[in-house]
Amino acid sequence: MAALQRPSMATATASACIPETARGTHVFTVAGYRLHKGLGAGNFIRSSTFTVGGYDWCIRYYPDRYTSDTKRYVAVYVELQSKKSVVRALYDLKLTNQATIPVPPSDLSNNLAKLLEGKKGADVVIKVRRETFYAHKIVLAMRSPVFDTELYGPMWDEEKQCLQIADMEPDVFRALLHFIYTDSLPAMDDDNNKVAADRYAMGRMKLMCESILCKSLDAKSVVATLALADQYHCTKLREACIDYIKLFN
Repeated sequence: MAALQRPSMATATASACIPETARGTHVFTVAGYRLHKGLGAGNFIRSSTFTVGGYDWCIRYYPDRYTSDTKRYVAVYVELQSKKSVVRALYDLKLTNQATIPVPPSDLSNNLAKLLEGKKGADVVIKVRRETFYAHKIVLAMRSPVFDTELYGPMWDEEKQCLQIADMEPDVFRALLHFIYTDSLPAMDDDNNKVAADRYAMGRMKLMCESILCKSLDAKSVVATLALADQYHCTKLREACIDYIKLFN
């Protein structure tokens, strides 16, 4: 009888070629930019010498361009100063102070929040249970296609200028308004925020709520969150809930 042969085992191998590299950063400050103009094409200012990877380098700065062909441009190059050396190198040059006039960050969201709070120019009254809110039709319609239909559709009553919203708590609607005007979420129940976002087709708000809910999953909330994800067709949130259950079951 012939001897039984064992099946050959598959093997997997891998190798890698990783060249040794060295990295370095040098900050070259050029004070008085205008004072250096007029040196002429091809004339440069050299930075101090710095060492990277065992080699000496410097930066050449040409205030009046490198050649006469490159008008209206300054030029900057990296120079290898180590003698009789052949080096392969990549470098990236950046302006660390590109503008001399500081520009403050945008305060549009703060201004819109004040517009909502101050009620100036408000042209629609929204009643949610026993609370009344004042807002601007164009802002609501611009941010939500549902509000656009309700406020500018054929069913809108121009004389009353009042919108009744049922089945929503005032705090949830207040959070919805805050997001519409500022594109940010206040700290509160993200389950209810997501329901409001789904109801008014606020895609970004809905995704933000899903992200927060994913990060806050625990044993007490995962089942309820999974049911919420199924109800409102939140695929990513549902996957996160299932992965959590598999991990800890």
